[in-house]
Amino acid sequence: MRASVVIAAWNADGVLDACLDSLVETGAAGDVEVIVVDDGSTDSTAALLADRSDSVRSIRNERSVGYCAAINQGAELASGQALLLCNADIEFGPDALDGLLRALDRPGIGLAIPRYHRPDGSLQPGCSRFPTIAGASLLAAGLHRLLPDRLRAHLAPTHWSHRWSRNVDVAMGAVVAIEAELFRALGGYWPLMYGSESDLAFRAAGRGQRVRFVAEAEVMHVGNHSNRRRWSDPERARRIASSELVFLETHYGRSRRMAIRAITGAGFGLRWITLSLLRRPKRAAEYAAMVRVYVRGVD
Repeated sequence: MRASVVIAAWNADGVLDACLDSLVETGAAGDVEVIVVDDGSTDSTAALLADRSDSVRSIRNERSVGYCAAINQGAELASGQALLLCNADIEFGPDALDGLLRALDRPGIGLAIPRYHRPDGSLQPGCSRFPTIAGASLLAAGLHRLLPDRLRAHLAPTHWSHRWSRNVDVAMGAVVAIEAELFRALGGYWPLMYGSESDLAFRAAGRGQRVRFVAEAEVMHVGNHSNRRRWSDPERARRIASSELVFLETHYGRSRRMAIRAITGAGFGLRWITLSLLRRPKRAAEYAAMVRVYVRGVD
Protein backbone atom coordinates (compact mmCIF):
# COMPACT_ATOMS: atom_id res chain seq x y z
CA MET A 1 0.00 0.00 0.00
CA ARG A 2 1.45 3.34 -1.07
CA ALA A 3 -0.08 5.45 1.69
CA SER A 4 -2.64 5.54 4.47
CA VAL A 5 -4.67 8.68 5.10
CA VAL A 6 -5.54 8.86 8.81
CA ILE A 7 -8.21 11.38 9.79
CA ALA A 8 -9.28 12.22 13.34
CA ALA A 9 -12.87 13.47 13.42
CA TRP A 10 -14.92 14.91 16.27
CA ASN A 11 -18.38 16.28 15.41
CA ALA A 12 -17.20 16.72 11.84
CA ASP A 13 -20.42 16.16 9.92
CA GLY A 14 -20.18 19.62 8.34
CA VAL A 15 -16.75 19.05 6.79
CA LEU A 16 -15.87 15.35 6.65
CA ASP A 17 -17.88 14.57 3.50
CA ALA A 18 -16.01 17.24 1.52
CA CYS A 19 -12.68 15.99 2.89
CA LEU A 20 -13.36 12.42 1.77
CA ASP A 21 -14.72 13.55 -1.61
CA SER A 22 -11.54 15.54 -2.23
CA LEU A 23 -9.46 12.40 -1.69
CA VAL A 24 -11.47 10.57 -4.35
CA GLU A 25 -10.93 13.47 -6.75
CA THR A 26 -7.15 13.18 -6.41
CA GLY A 27 -7.44 9.87 -8.26
CA ALA A 28 -5.38 8.06 -5.63
CA ALA A 29 -8.09 5.71 -4.38
CA GLY A 30 -6.48 2.58 -5.86
CA ASP A 31 -3.31 2.61 -3.77
CA VAL A 32 -4.35 4.69 -0.77
CA GLU A 33 -6.37 3.50 2.20
CA VAL A 34 -8.48 5.88 4.27
CA ILE A 35 -8.89 5.41 8.02
CA VAL A 36 -11.16 7.72 10.02
CA VAL A 37 -11.16 7.71 13.81
CA ASP A 38 -14.52 9.00 15.06
CA ASP A 39 -13.39 10.44 18.37
CA GLY A 40 -16.62 10.22 20.33
CA SER A 41 -18.73 12.41 18.03
CA THR A 42 -22.27 13.21 19.12
CA ASP A 43 -23.48 14.48 15.73
CA SER A 44 -24.07 12.47 12.54
CA THR A 45 -20.40 11.68 11.89
CA ALA A 46 -20.94 7.97 12.68
CA ALA A 47 -23.84 7.73 10.21
CA LEU A 48 -21.79 9.48 7.53
CA LEU A 49 -18.99 6.96 7.97
CA ALA A 50 -21.42 4.04 7.88
CA ASP A 51 -22.59 5.24 4.47
CA ARG A 52 -18.98 5.16 3.25
CA SER A 53 -18.01 1.83 4.79
CA ASP A 54 -17.14 0.37 1.37
CA SER A 55 -14.27 2.84 0.88
CA VAL A 56 -13.41 4.10 4.37
CA ARG A 57 -12.27 2.11 7.38
CA SER A 58 -13.58 3.70 10.57
CA ILE A 59 -12.98 3.30 14.29
CA ARG A 60 -15.30 4.76 16.90
CA ASN A 61 -14.30 5.90 20.37
CA GLU A 62 -17.18 6.00 22.83
CA ARG A 63 -15.60 9.05 24.44
CA SER A 64 -13.18 11.58 23.03
CA VAL A 65 -9.50 10.84 23.66
CA GLY A 66 -8.24 13.94 21.84
CA TYR A 67 -6.84 14.59 18.38
CA CYS A 68 -3.31 13.26 18.85
CA ALA A 69 -4.36 10.05 20.60
CA ALA A 70 -6.98 9.46 17.89
CA ILE A 71 -4.39 9.92 15.15
CA ASN A 72 -2.08 7.48 16.93
CA GLN A 73 -4.94 4.96 17.06
CA GLY A 74 -5.50 5.17 13.34
CA ALA A 75 -1.78 5.04 12.56
CA GLU A 76 -1.46 1.76 14.46
CA LEU A 77 -3.88 0.15 12.01
CA ALA A 78 -2.42 1.70 8.86
CA SER A 79 -0.70 -0.49 6.29
CA GLY A 80 0.69 2.23 4.01
CA GLN A 81 4.40 2.94 3.64
CA ALA A 82 3.59 6.60 4.20
CA LEU A 83 1.03 8.19 6.49
CA LEU A 84 -0.97 11.34 5.88
CA LEU A 85 -2.20 12.55 9.26
CA CYS A 86 -5.14 14.89 8.79
CA ASN A 87 -7.72 17.11 10.37
CA ALA A 88 -11.26 16.50 9.16
CA ASP A 89 -11.77 20.10 8.02
CA ILE A 90 -9.43 19.98 5.03
CA GLU A 91 -9.90 19.42 1.30
CA PHE A 92 -7.07 18.11 -0.87
CA GLY A 93 -6.25 19.87 -4.12
CA PRO A 94 -5.80 17.67 -7.24
CA ASP A 95 -2.01 17.37 -6.90
CA ALA A 96 -1.68 17.59 -3.12
CA LEU A 97 -1.45 13.90 -2.31
CA ASP A 98 1.08 13.05 -5.02
CA GLY A 99 3.11 16.18 -4.27
CA LEU A 100 3.46 15.30 -0.60
CA LEU A 101 4.37 11.68 -1.30
CA ARG A 102 6.97 12.71 -3.89
CA ALA A 103 8.54 15.02 -1.33
CA LEU A 104 9.06 12.07 1.02
CA ASP A 105 11.20 10.44 -1.69
CA ARG A 106 13.79 13.23 -1.40
CA PRO A 107 16.94 12.30 0.57
CA GLY A 108 16.82 13.48 4.17
CA ILE A 109 13.11 14.36 4.09
CA GLY A 110 11.03 12.61 6.73
CA LEU A 111 7.95 14.85 6.79
CA ALA A 112 6.12 16.94 4.20
CA ILE A 113 3.37 19.53 4.49
CA PRO A 114 1.20 21.35 1.95
CA ARG A 115 0.42 24.97 1.19
CA TYR A 116 -2.79 25.85 3.04
CA HIS A 117 -5.45 28.30 2.00
CA ARG A 118 -8.61 29.35 3.77
CA PRO A 119 -12.11 28.87 2.34
CA ASP A 120 -11.94 32.41 0.91
CA GLY A 121 -8.75 31.51 -0.98
CA SER A 122 -6.36 33.55 1.17
CA LEU A 123 -3.07 32.07 2.34
CA GLN A 124 -3.01 30.34 5.71
CA PRO A 125 0.64 30.41 6.86
CA GLY A 126 1.83 26.95 7.80
CA CYS A 127 5.60 27.17 8.38
CA SER A 128 7.64 28.27 11.36
CA ARG A 129 11.05 27.87 13.00
CA PHE A 130 12.11 26.07 16.11
CA PRO A 131 12.18 28.71 18.88
CA THR A 132 15.40 30.70 19.21
CA ILE A 133 16.33 33.77 21.22
CA ALA A 134 17.08 35.72 18.03
CA GLY A 135 13.85 34.62 16.37
CA ALA A 136 11.76 35.46 19.43
CA SER A 137 13.38 38.91 19.60
CA LEU A 138 12.74 39.57 15.91
CA LEU A 139 9.04 38.70 16.20
CA ALA A 140 8.50 40.42 19.55
CA ALA A 141 9.91 43.68 18.18
CA GLY A 142 7.99 43.39 14.92
CA LEU A 143 11.21 43.73 12.91
CA HIS A 144 10.25 40.81 10.65
CA ARG A 145 7.97 43.23 8.80
CA LEU A 146 11.04 45.08 7.51
CA LEU A 147 12.63 42.00 5.95
CA PRO A 148 12.39 41.06 2.25
CA ASP A 149 10.38 37.94 1.53
CA ARG A 150 13.43 35.75 0.84
CA LEU A 151 14.86 36.60 4.25
CA ARG A 152 11.53 36.19 6.03
CA ALA A 153 11.37 32.65 4.59
CA HIS A 154 14.39 31.78 6.75
CA LEU A 155 14.07 34.08 9.78
CA ALA A 156 10.29 34.48 10.17
CA PRO A 157 8.60 31.88 7.94
CA THR A 158 5.20 32.37 9.60
CA HIS A 159 5.15 35.75 7.83
CA TRP A 160 6.59 34.53 4.53
CA SER A 161 4.64 34.38 1.24
CA HIS A 162 4.91 30.55 0.95
CA ARG A 163 5.40 30.90 -2.80
CA TRP A 164 8.10 28.25 -3.28
CA SER A 165 8.97 24.82 -1.87
CA ARG A 166 11.75 24.58 0.70
CA ASN A 167 12.88 22.75 3.81
CA VAL A 168 11.52 24.21 7.05
CA ASP A 169 11.83 23.48 10.77
CA VAL A 170 8.16 23.15 11.70
CA ALA A 171 4.86 23.07 9.87
CA MET A 172 1.24 23.35 10.92
CA GLY A 173 -0.20 19.89 11.47
CA ALA A 174 -3.56 20.04 9.69
CA VAL A 175 -1.96 17.66 7.14
CA VAL A 176 1.36 15.95 7.81
CA ALA A 177 2.87 13.37 5.47
CA ILE A 178 5.45 11.15 7.14
CA GLU A 179 7.05 7.80 6.51
CA ALA A 180 5.16 5.24 8.61
CA GLU A 181 8.38 3.67 9.87
CA LEU A 182 9.65 7.05 11.09
CA PHE A 183 6.35 7.94 12.80
CA ARG A 184 6.36 4.68 14.71
CA ALA A 185 10.05 4.95 15.57
CA LEU A 186 9.37 8.39 17.06
CA GLY A 187 6.52 7.01 19.15
CA GLY A 188 3.77 8.93 17.35
CA TYR A 189 2.23 12.21 18.43
CA TRP A 190 2.53 13.49 21.97
CA PRO A 191 -0.71 13.63 24.02
CA LEU A 192 -1.35 17.40 23.98
CA MET A 193 -3.87 18.88 21.53
CA TYR A 194 -1.44 21.49 20.20
CA GLY A 195 2.27 21.48 19.44
CA SER A 196 2.39 17.86 18.30
CA GLU A 197 3.85 18.79 14.91
CA SER A 198 6.62 20.86 16.54
CA ASP A 199 7.56 18.03 18.87
CA LEU A 200 7.45 15.46 16.06
CA ALA A 201 9.58 17.63 13.74
CA PHE A 202 12.12 18.31 16.49
CA ARG A 203 12.54 14.63 17.26
CA ALA A 204 12.74 13.81 13.55
CA ALA A 205 15.47 16.44 13.13
CA GLY A 206 17.42 14.62 15.83
CA ARG A 207 17.44 11.65 13.46
CA GLY A 208 18.60 13.78 10.53
CA GLN A 209 15.14 14.02 8.95
CA ARG A 210 13.80 17.40 7.78
CA VAL A 211 10.38 18.83 7.01
CA ARG A 212 9.62 19.75 3.39
CA PHE A 213 7.10 22.47 2.58
CA VAL A 214 5.54 21.64 -0.81
CA ALA A 215 4.15 24.78 -2.44
CA GLU A 216 2.40 22.95 -5.27
CA ALA A 217 0.50 20.69 -2.84
CA GLU A 218 -2.56 22.86 -2.19
CA VAL A 219 -4.97 22.09 0.65
CA MET A 220 -7.99 24.08 1.80
CA HIS A 221 -8.21 24.25 5.58
CA VAL A 222 -11.32 25.56 7.33
CA GLY A 223 -9.45 25.80 10.63
CA ASN A 224 -10.71 25.02 14.15
CA HIS A 225 -13.99 23.58 12.92
CA SER A 226 -14.24 21.16 15.84
CA ASN A 227 -12.26 23.09 18.44
CA ARG A 228 -14.59 26.06 18.22
CA ARG A 229 -17.26 23.72 19.55
CA ARG A 230 -15.02 22.63 22.43
CA TRP A 231 -13.44 25.90 23.57
CA SER A 232 -13.68 29.67 23.34
CA ASP A 233 -10.96 31.50 21.39
CA PRO A 234 -9.17 32.65 24.60
CA GLU A 235 -9.22 29.08 25.95
CA ARG A 236 -7.80 27.77 22.68
CA ALA A 237 -5.09 30.46 22.83
CA ARG A 238 -4.30 29.42 26.41
CA ARG A 239 -3.87 25.81 25.34
CA ILE A 240 -1.62 26.79 22.43
CA ALA A 241 0.59 28.85 24.75
CA SER A 242 0.72 25.99 27.26
CA SER A 243 1.87 23.57 24.55
CA GLU A 244 4.59 26.04 23.52
CA LEU A 245 5.93 26.08 27.07
CA VAL A 246 5.77 22.29 27.30
CA PHE A 247 7.79 22.10 24.08
CA LEU A 248 10.45 24.39 25.57
CA GLU A 249 10.50 22.42 28.83
CA THR A 250 10.86 19.15 26.92
CA HIS A 251 13.57 20.07 24.45
CA TYR A 252 15.53 23.11 25.72
CA GLY A 253 17.88 23.83 28.60
CA ARG A 254 16.74 26.12 31.41
CA SER A 255 18.57 29.35 30.51
CA ARG A 256 17.65 29.19 26.84
CA ARG A 257 13.99 28.36 27.40
CA MET A 258 13.59 31.04 30.08
CA ALA A 259 15.03 33.68 27.74
CA ILE A 260 12.73 32.63 24.89
CA ARG A 261 9.77 32.54 27.26
CA ALA A 262 10.46 36.05 28.57
CA ILE A 263 10.94 37.59 25.12
CA THR A 264 7.92 35.84 23.58
CA GLY A 265 5.72 36.72 26.55
CA ALA A 266 6.77 40.37 26.26
CA GLY A 267 5.86 40.34 22.57
CA PHE A 268 2.43 38.91 23.36
CA GLY A 269 2.01 41.59 26.01
CA LEU A 270 2.72 44.35 23.48
CA ARG A 271 0.14 42.88 21.11
CA TRP A 272 -2.40 42.66 23.94
CA ILE A 273 -1.92 46.35 24.77
CA THR A 274 -1.98 47.40 21.12
CA LEU A 275 -5.16 45.47 20.32
CA SER A 276 -6.84 46.82 23.44
CA LEU A 277 -6.02 50.39 22.38
CA LEU A 278 -7.34 49.64 18.89
CA ARG A 279 -10.60 48.41 20.48
CA ARG A 280 -10.30 44.87 19.19
CA PRO A 281 -11.40 43.07 22.35
CA LYS A 282 -11.73 39.55 20.91
CA ARG A 283 -8.15 39.39 19.65
CA ALA A 284 -6.91 41.21 22.75
CA ALA A 285 -8.52 38.54 24.94
CA GLU A 286 -6.60 35.81 23.09
CA TYR A 287 -3.25 37.52 23.67
CA ALA A 288 -4.20 38.21 27.29
CA ALA A 289 -4.75 34.48 27.79
CA MET A 290 -1.35 33.70 26.25
CA VAL A 291 0.42 36.31 28.38
CA ARG A 292 -1.02 34.80 31.55
CA VAL A 293 0.37 31.39 30.58
CA TYR A 294 3.81 32.81 29.77
CA VAL A 295 3.89 34.65 33.11
CA ARG A 296 2.44 31.95 35.37
CA GLY A 297 3.58 28.83 33.56
CA VAL A 298 1.64 25.68 32.72
CA ASP A 299 -1.07 24.64 35.18
